[in-house]
Amino acid sequence: MQVLRDYQKLIAEVDQFCYEIRQRYGKYITCKKGCPGNCCQRHITVFPIEAFAFARALLQLSPEQASHIRYRARLASSFGPCPLLEDGACLLYGSRAIICRTHGYPILSEYNGHQSVGYCHKNFKELSSVSADRIIELAPLKIFLGKPKKVVGLKLRRIRYSKSA
Repeated sequence: MQVLRDYQKLIAEVDQFCYEIRQRYGKYITCKKGCPGNCCQRHITVFPIEAFAFARALLQLSPEQASHIRYRARLASSFGPCPLLEDGACLLYGSRAIICRTHGYPILSEYNGHQSVGYCHKNFKELSSVSADRIIELAPLKIFLGKPKKVVGLKLRRIRYSKSA
C-alpha cells in the first residue's frame, strides 16, 4: 500500500529532523521518557493514516499486550491522559503519531493568518533564538496527513525565530 509507505517515509524524515534538532540543541531540550510535563497528559487527535498505523502496530503485539491497550483505550476519558501512556512511557512508542514525535520541538504554526513558533515551556529556556533550519513547519505535515496521496515532498525547515521578536 503506497500511502502507508509514504507515511512511513514521512515518519523517518520527521524522526531524522527531530534527531538533528536534538543534536544541535540537546542541552536545551528536557523532553524524555517519564517527563512530568503535560504533553502526554491529554488526548490528542490523530489523522486516519496514523490511526491505521496504530492498528497495524497492535497486530504486531502479543494478544495480551494488544488487549491491554484496547482496554485502556475503552476506559479513557477525553480529559484524561493518553491511554497509551503507562508508567511514563508510550505503549506504542515506535508507532506514535507525528504530534507525539514533534511535541516539545520548535514548531511553526499559523492561526488566523498569524505565524508563531511554539515548543514545550521547559525547553529552550536559555536560548534567544532557534535557527530557521531547525523549525518544524506544521502546515505541510497536516496537508500530508490529511491527504497523503496528494503530497509528494515536504519542507520541514522554514524561518528564523527569535524569542525577543
